[in-house]
Amino acid sequence: MSTLVFPYSFRELLAAKKIPHDEDAILMTASCARIVRALDEYLHFGGFPENTGHAGRREYVSSVYRKVLEGDIITRRGIRNPVSLRLMVKKLAESVKDTISYNRIVTSLKSIGVSMNTQTAIDYLSYMEEACLVFPIHNWFSAFSERESVRKHYFMDTGLLSLFLLDKDPVLLENVVAVELYRRHPVDLEEKVFFVKSAKAGLDIDFYLPGEQTLIQVSYSLEGSSREREVKALSKAGKLMPEVRRFIIITFNESGKINAGNTGIEVIPAWKWLLER
Repeated sequence: MSTLVFPYSFRELLAAKKIPHDEDAILMTASCARIVRALDEYLHFGGFPENTGHAGRREYVSSVYRKVLEGDIITRRGIRNPVSLRLMVKKLAESVKDTISYNRIVTSLKSIGVSMNTQTAIDYLSYMEEACLVFPIHNWFSAFSERESVRKHYFMDTGLLSLFLLDKDPVLLENVVAVELYRRHPVDLEEKVFFVKSAKAGLDIDFYLPGEQTLIQVSYSLEGSSREREVKALSKAGKLMPEVRRFIIITFNESGKINAGNTGIEVIPAWKWLLER
């Protein structure tokens, strides 16, 4: 019997770094600032326990990635064309936040001169999931026939994802939220956590927790047009999904309440949401 072991949660990381994060600490400006700085590090370097306080943190994460890719996938599965696998991982990293199908993966790789058929893409992705490199989330509105073929994929540790992205903090923040939702539902993720996307209905919501009647949008900041976009998305979803009772926007470090007609939206900083449980 196998046991799924996650990297540090944000709460565990704070404990390992001896950063106070109880209610009193959260109310103090100095200690709260330390928590926010720790979240920024968590976005970029992830939660591998051995990497806490490590001098070369990015190099350490890179070594973990090579070990997983070369040992747990390439060698174990006898991959004959490791270049195609590496490029597929890169394409998945660039597609976090977006739905991606096997056909899209194949077409994308062919556009850069890498030949791959659909069955190979299916096999490679299953190997990545088995090695706990990535994990999928399904669309609540997908037809049963599409549920397995068109999904979103997130990286099990955000530090791994950051190896492929530059200046993509909004993507890293969404990945952190996805990992935390997986941590909260490790056995039944496919039954408890979804995203919502429907071109016909004009819906595009990052996460839906039907058991908790909750919709979640992730937005690094609500400055500029972001606020209007996220509020509009949740407000529209509220009208089309009357069963939903809680609407949340998770930001990096903004908080507040937004009333959009009959929809009350909570704006919660990620560090606070991560410490809820």
